[in-house]
Amino acid sequence: MATALDTGLVWEETRRGLLAFVQRRVAAPQDAEDLVQDVLIRMHANLSRLRDEDRVMAWAYGIARNAITDYYRGRAKASGALAQLEDEGNGGGPASVAPDDDPSAELAECMRPYVSRLPDPYGEALRLVELEGLTQVEAARDAGISVSGMKSRVQRGRGMLRAMLTECCDVELAPAGGVAGYERRGRPGACDC
Repeated sequence: MATALDTGLVWEETRRGLLAFVQRRVAAPQDAEDLVQDVLIRMHANLSRLRDEDRVMAWAYGIARNAITDYYRGRAKASGALAQLEDEGNGGGPASVAPDDDPSAELAECMRPYVSRLPDPYGEALRLVELEGLTQVEAARDAGISVSGMKSRVQRGRGMLRAMLTECCDVELAPAGGVAGYERRGRPGACDC
């Protein structure tokens, strides 16, 4: 018969093993910790679905692999959507970043404070879909709402985010979609980045 202490030890051993596994695949220590927490939450939430108790560790590492894939997919999605920024120098052209800077990463980090300022549930929807890289179906499942409900939240959140961004920056859109360039407005306090 398992005691609460035994269960705690099992979870801690599982956490340590998963952390070592994730740290070999994700460079940022804080991101690795966050991913392991996500894996443990997913395991706990879906424990009733486990069919073969002898394969619990294989199941756990499968969840970890999926979480790592989602992590990199989210980073690639954010980077790819912002990669269209053009650096035309500081001569009044659309971008105002140095050539050595990564404009995709800069703009992605710039969006985080705006997303966090959005009212729930819109900020949460954009965090899941745009920053964490979940599909809208996955985000809907995680939030416990319908897919159409999640799509609506994402669409409204994007509209709110667009309004916030155009308050601080002049954004030039590419003909094929996406951002062609941007220029921060000179007003003090107009932009958080």
